[in-house]
Amino acid sequence: MKSLRLSSILPAFLGCLLVGCDGTSHPASPIPSPAASPQAAAVIPGPWFHPAPFAWALQEITPESRLAPSQPWRTLVASGETDPIAVDWSALKPRAGWQHAVASLSAGPGEPSFYEQDFAASAPVLTLPALPSGGYWLKVSFAGDGWAAGKSCFLNILESSVADLPRRQLPGPLLRVRTAEGAVVVSGAPPAALLRVIVSELNGRRIAAFEAPAQRNAGEQVIPIPQAGPGKTVDVAVLADEGGRITGRDSVWLTVPGDSSAPPTWPAPAGPAPSIFDYPSGETVSSQGVFAEQRAGLDLQVAGMAARGSKAIQLWITWGAIEPVLGSRDWSNLDAYVNYLTERNIPFTLAAAGSVLFGNGPTAMWGDWAMNHEGRYKIWRDQPVVSPSSAAYRQAAAEFTRALIQRYRGNPCLAGYVFLNQGTDSGIFQEHYDSILDYSAAARSDFRAFLQRRYPSLDALNAAWSTTWPSWEATQPPLPQLDREVNLSPAWRDWTAWKLETYRQCSVDLFDPVVAALDPSRPVLHYNAKTGPFEYNFHDLKVPHWGTADGAGEDYRMARINSITKNWNLWRQTESHDVPPANLRYLSDMWAESLRNGGKDIRYNLVFNSMASSFATAYPKNAKLQDALAWWSRTAPLRAALTASTTTPPRLGVFLSWADMLYRIRVFRWYTIPGNRAEELVRHEDFLPVTWLSEWTPESAWKDVSVLLVPEDARVWSAGLAERLGKYVSEGGTLVLWGRSGQYDAGNDSSAPLPWAGALGLSGLQAQPAAPGPGGSESRVELGETRALCSPAVEVASVPPGVEQTVDARGRPAVLSWAHGQGRVYWCLSETPGESDRLVARLLQDAGAPRETLSSNPQVDAFSVYRDGVRYVIVNRFLGYGAKADDIPVTTRIRVPGLPAGDWTIEALVPEDQPRQMTAGELAATGWEASLLPSALQVYALRPARD
Repeated sequence: MKSLRLSSILPAFLGCLLVGCDGTSHPASPIPSPAASPQAAAVIPGPWFHPAPFAWALQEITPESRLAPSQPWRTLVASGETDPIAVDWSALKPRAGWQHAVASLSAGPGEPSFYEQDFAASAPVLTLPALPSGGYWLKVSFAGDGWAAGKSCFLNILESSVADLPRRQLPGPLLRVRTAEGAVVVSGAPPAALLRVIVSELNGRRIAAFEAPAQRNAGEQVIPIPQAGPGKTVDVAVLADEGGRITGRDSVWLTVPGDSSAPPTWPAPAGPAPSIFDYPSGETVSSQGVFAEQRAGLDLQVAGMAARGSKAIQLWITWGAIEPVLGSRDWSNLDAYVNYLTERNIPFTLAAAGSVLFGNGPTAMWGDWAMNHEGRYKIWRDQPVVSPSSAAYRQAAAEFTRALIQRYRGNPCLAGYVFLNQGTDSGIFQEHYDSILDYSAAARSDFRAFLQRRYPSLDALNAAWSTTWPSWEATQPPLPQLDREVNLSPAWRDWTAWKLETYRQCSVDLFDPVVAALDPSRPVLHYNAKTGPFEYNFHDLKVPHWGTADGAGEDYRMARINSITKNWNLWRQTESHDVPPANLRYLSDMWAESLRNGGKDIRYNLVFNSMASSFATAYPKNAKLQDALAWWSRTAPLRAALTASTTTPPRLGVFLSWADMLYRIRVFRWYTIPGNRAEELVRHEDFLPVTWLSEWTPESAWKDVSVLLVPEDARVWSAGLAERLGKYVSEGGTLVLWGRSGQYDAGNDSSAPLPWAGALGLSGLQAQPAAPGPGGSESRVELGETRALCSPAVEVASVPPGVEQTVDARGRPAVLSWAHGQGRVYWCLSETPGESDRLVARLLQDAGAPRETLSSNPQVDAFSVYRDGVRYVIVNRFLGYGAKADDIPVTTRIRVPGLPAGDWTIEALVPEDQPRQMTAGELAATGWEASLLPSALQVYALRPARD
């Protein structure tokens, strides 16, 4: 096992860039911690990360968990910062009656031990010396009266200043097992013992058991293991049996390098390779289970695909099951799944190459854990995850992806590749509001290398940061300072630039070049729509057919992700959060959400990440799943048709500030993406369709936008954004600002309020954010026919000449507007929830933002998509992921203004109902009534009536 220590950028992107250990239920004994390491002692005062002098964690290896879906193969049993390492015996759960134990450390599961220590049962704890940073294999053999048992663990040294390995071999006879080519070598066996050999798969299933008499006076005895062939890794345990009493035990992983077999011979393709984007709907199959045991369930799943509208399979692989030890790959189980799909001519993608989901990668990927700003490493689903900065991970992931593509690229049914970064949803942007990554040793080393590329000298860095670091090795990353409203310090901006670079290096810049070199015609999908500021990955793509995917398509924030992806003319794959997809509400909301910007370039994926055998066992008994799939099947033909639908070109744009995410919110998951209030406003006020723009969006996406809303949570603007918006207005655009929008400029660390004023033609503005006032500061505002009760979020002391203003009942400016070039700027100074929203809606309406499909009830959304000359009206009582409501229907009236005169037919497609006819005037004035339960989706086709 290896030790753990191991493009051009568009100007628009450059504009944005200018301690303890995790708790455990098995606390270590109170042994004093060592003095701080020289590196830790060099950390200067300030908001910098302070690494622990020494930190370790111990995981028990659980073979049986390899057979269960979505389970880690190792369980954390102890952790601490003590030197020496001290582990309570209860953490290892030894068999009752043990009398003595031997602990041995090695560099990997097949490596000889470099340190051994024996313990009597009276020893209070298991103690081990401090080790250099890295991952180690710890074996503990317990012996009792006539029995012996073993425990294998992974010991991860996260922080250490120790340079050399301690070395110690126990004297006297001790049963030891080491590996040789296709065999194990046994030493220290009692001369009269019978050696019992047990060969098991890594999942704990026994393959073979046999006996080998000990060879007297042989010193070492070689025992061939015929089950160990090329590409195979097996667990070999050897027990010394003396007259029925087990007097010694040892085990080892025996690995034979290479591939389990040559690549299969596939049928010659009849034409070009299929593309996953040719199939509007599909579903997943997990290849983790043994194929022969999953075959019956897989038959049932495949038999039902056509009814569900599924025409392709996303085949999930488990990297660590194929390649448990680097360089040894057993493809046999994956081959069986691929052959099954190929024989049935079912298109499929290979998903999750390079993923170490739940830490289940090769043994060399078990360490290099990511760490948050508090020094915690249980990051994702309460599990450790490999750091995106791990050089060992990046190299191994690229090599495995290369081997995977070379093996399967000749398959005529292969329709693309799917990647998940490290498989942990979020990678370097794993943050969950108050948990910021990555402060691991690997990340800190990578960040220092980034700084040395960014600054010509240490003096230049110290000048920029106002620091006095004595050496590059002493530098530490800045803490997020979450108690500050924003963090625009030079150090945090450098840290953010490094995180964005790392984000790409561990996703599109890691996997896509391999595909581009070996199989460039096939498409690539990345699960990065919820892994960070995903749009940063969209520039300079290395493969021509590219898409992004998500796992919570029913969340209301996904409309923003869909829109931004469309701005780059990229594909989107969307799927429900629930596995299996047993929530009908979620499926309905997901479909509606995917259509808000038209169904073009959208595909759907049903996720069955459980074993395929569930189709024969659990799934038929799941009534909710059966109901959801029945609805999905009924609506499948229409859903496929609407994947070719489009909207009218959106004239209203809403701005999403990535700079605000990076410097003010300082976290990212899809549930922290900015724009929630603006999203709700445009939906409830029927301003659909709408396009979402950002500082990174290409210019082509701005061309049809005549009105642009920059909402109240876009408080930090990227460097140069004010000038870009000023150009947009001067060329004829209408800009609507809301509250404290643009309060900060990411290009500097200045606290000067509203630095955009000059760029937007508002010279001489004297304004500042309002201090929080006592209750009752609201005052009545009248804007046309709109009435609102608001308090100002920005106080304006002096209104510049030429600026029109609307004041509240107390005479305070509430809305300002002014001309700039050929366009105009409107500014609502209030952010009062609910009240200021109505003022902003009035400004958008007065500015000419279109409202083409209207719903009288704000709980119900209505919008239109178009396909082959037919207008489809989508009506949805959207709730979204996690929201709940009683099953009580609400009613609304749907109106469609602006239709050509004459009679129109309204055909109810979902749910199906009798067509009705109305005149264009009736559709504009009264429309029709609809009743909807929570998350209900209704689809109508609107056509001119035929004579």
